[in-house]
Amino acid sequence: MNKWTRYSDPLLNETILKHKMACGLEVYLLVKPGFAKKFAYFGTKYGAFNNEIILSGKQISLPLGAAHFLEHKIFEDKEKNVFNAFSELGASVNAYTNYTSTVYHFSTSENFEPSLEKLLEFVQRTHLTEENIEKEKGIILQEIASYEDDPGFRCLVNLLKNLYVEHPVREDIAGTPESVSSTTKEDLELAYETFYVPDNMVLFIAGDLDPDQVLAIVEERLEDDFKSRKSNFELVMPNEPSGCLNHLIEQEMAVPAPLFEMALKHQSLPYGDQETLRHTMEIKVILDAQFGRGSVFYNRMYELGIFNPTLSIDFTQGQGYTYTIFGGESTRYEEAIEAFRSEIGRIRADGPDREAFERIRRKMTGKFISASNSLQYLSSAFMHYYMKGHHLFDYLKTIHEINVDEAYETFKVMYENPDEVISVIKPRGEKL
Repeated sequence: MNKWTRYSDPLLNETILKHKMACGLEVYLLVKPGFAKKFAYFGTKYGAFNNEIILSGKQISLPLGAAHFLEHKIFEDKEKNVFNAFSELGASVNAYTNYTSTVYHFSTSENFEPSLEKLLEFVQRTHLTEENIEKEKGIILQEIASYEDDPGFRCLVNLLKNLYVEHPVREDIAGTPESVSSTTKEDLELAYETFYVPDNMVLFIAGDLDPDQVLAIVEERLEDDFKSRKSNFELVMPNEPSGCLNHLIEQEMAVPAPLFEMALKHQSLPYGDQETLRHTMEIKVILDAQFGRGSVFYNRMYELGIFNPTLSIDFTQGQGYTYTIFGGESTRYEEAIEAFRSEIGRIRADGPDREAFERIRRKMTGKFISASNSLQYLSSAFMHYYMKGHHLFDYLKTIHEINVDEAYETFKVMYENPDEVISVIKPRGEKL
């Protein structure tokens, strides 16, 4: 056990162990005695944003969607379908790619050790051929086409493509039909060799497990070729200018009522910074307190028929971007937008409802503690915060510490003249 560093949270009454291997891979373990199910997440800090890199002093561009494409191909083993291999062990396996990471994970109540060995094995190797890449292109193109006809997806894509001028958040994680079609075997090999390296990856495991036995499996199953790889890349992110492209985007689709999204573009917050997490939580609590379904404002708008249960609001912060998004389905969306603008101005002038702020802060604390009874939730939450540069325990500590006065100061700065974009999907036949 002396190989492990301990991180404890008195509010959750949980302890997470950490071991950094000589090759640079960080291994985290959450021991949960009495839990039948076990989880393992193996992830790399490689997502849809990481298309521009510098290698050996030379800037290289990878195709849009390369991280998502590579995720598909990692699941292809030369001898056996990876999904079938896990199924035979009684385990369920899956993966996801987001803007900044790709994560492979499984859960099981039996055969944990061979399942962990299989996870480590297939992520450490690739089986890329010209033939299977061409075949995969068709599958991904079908995937892209399947949600092009989704009104909610179109509304959001239209919004982000005009809210941001240069930042890759304006692009779909899966890429475009053109970028997918042009992806080569060499592109995917370069992406794999660059980002699937120990010191750019993390392994998180949770369950009723012996820490030293788990570590012994990992040490035994990491291959020499994998352990020898080192990060030697530098990420290049574009300088996002102020302003937007178009402030209003309208499109006709087969929808029963107008669907709208309104976004406010804020100055980007430093990624992975502890103050950024604090400011994010402050804004989220204020927005829920002032605009959530239990708020005075929401209920007044609902009674007037301007809002309906589909309307929601969120504050989103990531690597190089920060925005507030408000929207839903409404035949009176113009009134909803104007009411939202007016309420933002009122909060900046008068401050948030102090009692509502404290109620929402306590609600978010309780909700997180309650959700933490789920080992799956803790595992996915750990990966979410780790990939954002935080520890799982930072979230609860931050929520516990924020206060309404400091949150109000943050809100006043954040909502001072932000750029604004509105995206509307209208029923076919309505005047644009």
